Order: sequence, then structure tokens, then C-alpha cells
Amino acid sequence: MISTRQFFLQTKEAHLKDLVEQSRFFELPAVLRAERPGADRFQYKLRLKGDSQEHTVEVDEAAMPPGLRPLLNWIMQAKRKA
Repeated sequence: MISTRQFFLQTKEAHLKDLVEQSRFFELPAVLRAERPGADRFQYKLRLKGDSQEHTVEVDEAAMPPGLRPLLNWIMQAKRKA
């Protein structure tokens, strides 16, 4: 029998894996820069380790692929809760 906590953690992990796959994170280039950098824009550095791979992406807010935004939002929300 699985506990509520274990179920929650498994569900959370499955959702994170889906976000990583949807963002195609491990296929992104290491650096994504905006054509026109702005003074008030954010830059992010994301590093993920998978079962058999590790990848780091540095991305300017203005250059962020749409599929990456949900993953970044999830990470930021999880960090706030920690």
C-alpha cells in the first residue's frame, strides 16, 4: 500500500518529468540570448540531471522558448515552497 505522501511525491515527480520532456530541455542549446538585450530583463541558468544525462541552459527572458516557461515556473514555485 502506498502512503499519501508517497503518492504525492510520485505525482509531483511525474509532472516534473512531463514538463522536462515537453520543454525538450535536453535538446536546447547551452546558451539562448535575446537579439536585443534589455536592462530590466531576467536571465536564468537551469541545470538538470536526468537518469543518464545532465544539461545546463542559460537563457535570457526574451529568448525563452514557449515550451520552457512552464518548467521554469514550476521550478520557481517549488523553490518558493522550500
